[in-house]
Amino acid sequence: MKILIVRHADPDYSIDGPTEKGKKEAELLSERLYREDYAGRFCECFTDNTRHD
Repeated sequence: MKILIVRHADPDYSIDGPTEKGKKEAELLSERLYREDYAGRFCECFTDNTRHD
């Protein structure tokens, strides 16, 4: 079993979304997970949807 812990992309709290840097970080993570053959192998994913004002 492997456990992956990934920090969210760089946030922009004023728009409740990622910054341009955050978008690039998410894109690079996606590419890396695909390259390392993690696609489709996740059993569970936990997220924090808490709004940070």
